[in-house]
Amino acid sequence: MCTYELFTLTPQQCSILMRLCSLDEGFKSSSYLTETLLDPELGHANETNKTAFNKALDTEEDFWSWLEGPDNGLRLARFGAAMNGLGNMTPPEHILEGLHCAAL
Repeated sequence: MCTYELFTLTPQQCSILMRLCSLDEGFKSSSYLTETLLDPELGHANETNKTAFNKALDTEEDFWSWLEGPDNGLRLARFGAAMNGLGNMTPPEHILEGLHCAAL
């Protein structure tokens, strides 16, 4: 069991959470983060299609449009499954109550 301050996760739930955080496009994007932030154009951009993700995967689409593309069916299914798993293991009241910052 993985135990966090707000909830306890079963091994299966931990696996879902780890897969959510281990998306291949996320790892590849993170390797372009410094380069993107130091780029004179992209480093201060606010557009959703001018990110480390775009630089890493050489695409002009924002992440959500790209994810729904015809070649990304497996990634979209994986992402959806991870979101459902995360939603199923998070008590609804935590969304409304949020993080107790005073306890930090």
